[in-house]
Amino acid sequence: TFRGPPTFLWNPTVSPVDSDFGVKNGKFGFHITGTPKITVVVEASMGLAHGPWVPVSTNSLAGGTSLFIDPVPATNASAFYRFRTP
Repeated sequence: TFRGPPTFLWNPTVSPVDSDFGVKNGKFGFHITGTPKITVVVEASMGLAHGPWVPVSTNSLAGGTSLFIDPVPATNASAFYRFRTP
C-alpha cells in the first residue's frame, strides 16, 4: 500500500514469439502478460510519431494474462499499439 490505497506492480508486456501474436482470421492479436488483476488500455495508431492514439480495448489481467484482438480487420499496411493505465 501507499498511504492507504493498495498498489500493484504495473508491468504489462507482449511476447512476439507467443503463438497468438499476429494476424489470425483477419484480425491482429497478442497476449498481454503482467501482474494479476491490473487493467491495461490498449491504444492503436496508424502513425507512430503523429497519432492520433485511439483506445481500442480495455483488458483486465485477472490471472496475469489477457488476449487482445484488435476489433478492426488487419487490412492496413501497419498499425502501432501501446498500453496505458485506465
